[in-house]
Amino acid sequence: MMRFSPWLTATDTDKNAEQLGAVRSYVIRLSGIQFFDTNENPLHPKRAEMVGITLHGAKNNPFGREEVRYHYKSKDRLLCPVRAAQWVYKAATTFVTRPGDPALLMWNSGITYFGVD
Repeated sequence: MMRFSPWLTATDTDKNAEQLGAVRSYVIRLSGIQFFDTNENPLHPKRAEMVGITLHGAKNNPFGREEVRYHYKSKDRLLCPVRAAQWVYKAATTFVTRPGDPALLMWNSGITYFGVD
């Protein structure tokens, strides 16, 4: 069995992955989460049927412009994108996150899914 640790460290692989574009991380800002009804009218998160997530600098946009991805409510209580966005929104309001800050900026605390309906 060959050991690569003498020549290739974790730092080297991270740098190589970044140079190759294999690692991309995006931050969803609180202002980038919008809740809509089925006709794309903005409304309160609790009554939302659809969520729009604004992506900045998405790799799929050749001009680097922002793009909004829409996700509809599903019947699954754990994997529903609208419920997930409601959780993120609730956490952000609980932790007094400003609109331009990352949506999941938590200061040494956490949040549960209880109370999100």
